[in-house]
Amino acid sequence: MKQRITTRITSGVLALALTGTAVAGPFEDGQAAYMRDDYAEALRLWGQLADQGDARAQFGVGKMYYIGQGVRRNYAQADEWFQKAADQGFAYAQFNLGAAYEDGGLGVPQDYALAYMWFSLASSTAINTELREMAVQNRDHVAAKMTPAQIDEAQRMAREWKPRLPPSCPTSMRAGAHCDASNVRRGPMSADIANPSDAVARA
Repeated sequence: MKQRITTRITSGVLALALTGTAVAGPFEDGQAAYMRDDYAEALRLWGQLADQGDARAQFGVGKMYYIGQGVRRNYAQADEWFQKAADQGFAYAQFNLGAAYEDGGLGVPQDYALAYMWFSLASSTAINTELREMAVQNRDHVAAKMTPAQIDEAQRMAREWKPRLPPSCPTSMRAGAHCDASNVRRGPMSADIANPSDAVARA
């Protein structure tokens, strides 16, 4: 079961880019370090941004803890960083939490209602069509294991969910936006993931 989660999390998940800006910054520098296997530098750069509330960096740090890149593998730390990014509405983190709760991975207990909720949220916040479709597919797969009462509860949790943005983020951010280095410093800016294969649907 853990293999399915690993596949989803490791499948090109860190080919992230800031859309709408051509200027490189700390996140992109961290991405370049990660791509050349300089995990210590990637963790240093992303760790600083993650601590400031950058959802992309939080997600990247979570992946590094999950796999054990530049740090000792630590599922509890991975879950903590994925949770922070997911709480902001970062669809890829929401998807990974759905997978974790479905399979009981990342040190969290198996919970189909939470899996359904996170997959539902990922499907509604994802700008990337492929991720949105995979989230729907995985949500429906989980629903097949649930009672109607459990599905009703999961749908209620998804409806009542509200993003929790760090204090450093503007309060005027649009629904589905997440905090990143661009809007922490200068206000809201459209940011998303450029790579459409950042997660892998269930085989």
